[in-house]
Amino acid sequence: MSRKFYQKEWFEIRFDSFAKMQKNKLAESGFYRSFYEKFFEKYSSYNDLPYTWLGIKNEITDIVASIAGNGKKVLSIGCGTGYVESVLVSRGVDVSIIETTETPLKWISKSISSAKRFVGFFPEVLPENKKFDLIYINAVDYVFNDSELIDFLNKMKNSGHLEPGGQLFIFSASFYESGSESIADKCKHLIKSIVFFLGLKHPGQFWGYARTRQDYLKIAESAGWVDIQDGFTEKNKTYYLSGR
Repeated sequence: MSRKFYQKEWFEIRFDSFAKMQKNKLAESGFYRSFYEKFFEKYSSYNDLPYTWLGIKNEITDIVASIAGNGKKVLSIGCGTGYVESVLVSRGVDVSIIETTETPLKWISKSISSAKRFVGFFPEVLPENKKFDLIYINAVDYVFNDSELIDFLNKMKNSGHLEPGGQLFIFSASFYESGSESIADKCKHLIKSIVFFLGLKHPGQFWGYARTRQDYLKIAESAGWVDIQDGFTEKNKTYYLSGR
């Protein structure tokens, strides 16, 4: 069962340094615009980003690149700063990107032409004739509740932008292992929930929904995906799921 989670910082940038954290409301576009302004003040290039984060993204890049050879067209929905996509382009992969605002695209706009950058929401922002052999989301799914995610995955498959036989991928940054918590951890989680509910301590910004493997499989099936496969990257154990 998906569960809510909260954050107080991201990339070592405290949210309370630029916004009021909302425990009952997901971050909106204004929040992200302010965040990325702080982000680009702190970091000058992809090389400045945390080593661990880069390692996670490099494994995802390897998976996409291994599938996207032989001139296949790739679409990344919600690319953020576009690190994965910048590396894919350097490897000769034909990549188009979608992001809801222009703000995060400062670096990736140097690697991907305006003809392959789309600012807005999928699938509405894409021209009707645009089709891709691989469509993926990377650390995006957590912003959707279960019914919203089912609808979004259904659109990835059925919006008319996936080539016949094309592949769909989810790379998760909000996976949690079902049953992995000890009794002590569950008690701590319960106590924290009570403290937050009573308003004795702020949980942070409501960041999204964490999910188990069973959650992802059920959601993908409900969205009409077939040939579903899943697994974990070798080094960083990032959970991913693919289908058609």
